[in-house]
Amino acid sequence: MRLRPDEIGLVVTALLIAASIAPLGLPPSTSTVFGGLALFGLVSSVVYGRMARRGWQKRQSARYREIEQAVRSYDAQSTEVIDESGLQFERLRSSLGQVSSVIQNATSRLTGSLTGLQEESGSQREMLRELVEELLVLVSSNEQQEQAAGIKKFTEETEHMIDRFVGTVQDLKSSSDQMATTFSNMHEQVDTASQLLNDVNTITAQTDLLALTAAIEDAHAGDAGRGFAVVADEVRSLAKRTSQFSAQIRNLLSDIEASIKSVNASVEKAANTDLSVAAQSKGNVASMWQEIETLNSRASDQSRHIAEISEKIHFLVMEGVVSLQFEDIVSQLIEQIRHRSGMIERYLHGFAAIQRGALQNLEPAQINARVEQLVAHHQAAAADFLTLNDSAVQQDSVNEGNVDLF
Repeated sequence: MRLRPDEIGLVVTALLIAASIAPLGLPPSTSTVFGGLALFGLVSSVVYGRMARRGWQKRQSARYREIEQAVRSYDAQSTEVIDESGLQFERLRSSLGQVSSVIQNATSRLTGSLTGLQEESGSQREMLRELVEELLVLVSSNEQQEQAAGIKKFTEETEHMIDRFVGTVQDLKSSSDQMATTFSNMHEQVDTASQLLNDVNTITAQTDLLALTAAIEDAHAGDAGRGFAVVADEVRSLAKRTSQFSAQIRNLLSDIEASIKSVNASVEKAANTDLSVAAQSKGNVASMWQEIETLNSRASDQSRHIAEISEKIHFLVMEGVVSLQFEDIVSQLIEQIRHRSGMIERYLHGFAAIQRGALQNLEPAQINARVEQLVAHHQAAAADFLTLNDSAVQQDSVNEGNVDLF
């Protein structure tokens, strides 16, 4: 233990007093000297002690003031460090809030897309089911059976109609052949009539010649009337021949009339061919095609509805794909949170390392050195946090902001 000078003086004074009082066999004058010295030492020790205590108190007061100032600075920097830590933790919570918002937004949209996809798929499935059921009903219903029977009947009628048409064509061909033969006969008969008419013309010419001869003979009337008898005989012969030719012409004309009647009969037979069956079959064909058009129209409508539902399903699927990009956003946010957490951890570790042992050495120089270390540590961390803030993801949904996808 180290003693102050006033304490040493008091110890020496106590020894002198003890020496002057104790029966050591010293002369009285020596005891008096020891007593005086003891008194002087006591007074000196008291005076020096008071002066030493005053100086020590002054030094201690100055030291305490320096310590108090240093502690205040230390506390201020510590408070600033704690405040900065609180701010960064607040930003950390904000980032976590962003993550929650993005996840909720994307999940909501994805849920809506999947729900819409399910509903539209259900609608499509229902429409397909109704279409299949309708087709099954058409196949298995009595109406379909009646339609099938009608189609079969129509087919049979069509075949029968074709057979009748073939027969009619054959009849027409036969009638045409008969007509051709008849017209050929008529042509030959007309030629014969023409030849007969030529003969009639010849006879007529001869009759005219005879008439001329008779006129000449008449001019020579008289006993020569006997020439008239010859002429009369010739005229009678010509008349007879003319009557025969006339009969033949009448017969030929009768044959021509018969041929014409035959041709007329054939033509009437062809004209009177019954085409009502063909007209009725044509109406049946038109009805059948109308039913087919109706079925095609309904099938087209169903196909169009199915195509529209498919487009909606495609749109909803694309919405789901876009919404699934929230994973990239969340991954980047989580990485930023992880980075910020590491920076905060290093920041707090640096602060702990600086303040470790601070209360064990309260020398102003040591405290001021720690303050400078805290200032430098805080400034470096603030710069790192500012850089991190500039590169942070800002969007709260998958519809806005910029993000490095994929």
